[in-house]
Amino acid sequence: MPRPLPPVPDLYGRTDPETLTELMLAILNRGDRR
Repeated sequence: MPRPLPPVPDLYGRTDPETLTELMLAILNRGDRR
């Protein structure tokens, strides 16, 4: 079931491709918004 971006600890605990993609997109977006 689709759910919002989990907390940081949960991200590190998971290794799902979708989660990793979301994390990468978030980092890239944050870096671009700098």
